[in-house]
Amino acid sequence: MNWLTFIKEIFEALSFPTTAFFAYKGVVVWREQLRGKDKYNISKSLLKSVYRIKETIKYLRSPMFTSGEINVAMKKHFPEVKIDPFDKTEEDQKKIDSAVFRERWLMIKDVYAEYELAKYEAIVHWGTNMEVILSEFEKTLNSLKIRTNMYPSLQPGLDKSREKFEEYIFGYSPDGKDEFQDKFLSCISKIENILLPEIK
Repeated sequence: MNWLTFIKEIFEALSFPTTAFFAYKGVVVWREQLRGKDKYNISKSLLKSVYRIKETIKYLRSPMFTSGEINVAMKKHFPEVKIDPFDKTEEDQKKIDSAVFRERWLMIKDVYAEYELAKYEAIVHWGTNMEVILSEFEKTLNSLKIRTNMYPSLQPGLDKSREKFEEYIFGYSPDGKDEFQDKFLSCISKIENILLPEIK
């Protein structure tokens, strides 16, 4: 074996670990970039669905029921009931409240499906802390849903809890506080604290 061949083999032997090292570093960087892109996309999806839920909840909590909204909701949920808008009974009003709230919650259903998908991906990336925060967000939504489901059955003047339900659902309050809104916005703020840095 001549010296040139020997030197060439030494260089090849030495260059193999170097090439392997740079290849490995390349894979690590690529994996981190992919992971960063995943977090960016998941953050964007989850925030988008949370903001859409927020907007729909704002509409759901509106105390104004338009005649068009009432007609659509009643035809869908109580098609057999005919109500005279100028001569409504207490039972009629209960059905109207129930139908309108059911219809408004249906608007959240599609958005909530998007949220659920992004939620599980977010929990995989951010772990228990994210799971706790999203669980709190969902409990706050459920507390509103329970009250809107129960509200139509409460009789004006007889059920003392009706006023409390109205305060919670519509944001009425003698002291100007909005218990639901405060909890809800606090949950959204916690979600933003984790996700917004990922999309900046």
